[in-house]
Amino acid sequence: NEWTTPGRKEIKHASVNQRQVIVALTGGDLLYFELEDGGQLEEVERKDLQQDIASLHIPPRSPKAAAARRSWPSAASTTPCE
Repeated sequence: NEWTTPGRKEIKHASVNQRQVIVALTGGDLLYFELEDGGQLEEVERKDLQQDIASLHIPPRSPKAAAARRSWPSAASTTPCE
């Protein structure tokens, strides 16, 4: 499967770990994906921060976090543009 950005948005930043992907788009949209057991990426959640993101980071997944799937990664961090 191929994923394309919504509308005329562009990918500004991305961060990945073993099973998660966070993508920051122009305008402050954050998209969260998880790698399913079958190897497909599935979009799990979107957030609109309403401002461009300067950087983002998602740390390695802990075994405890791996058991609690389907939630926005609480340890992920973003830095808004000033």
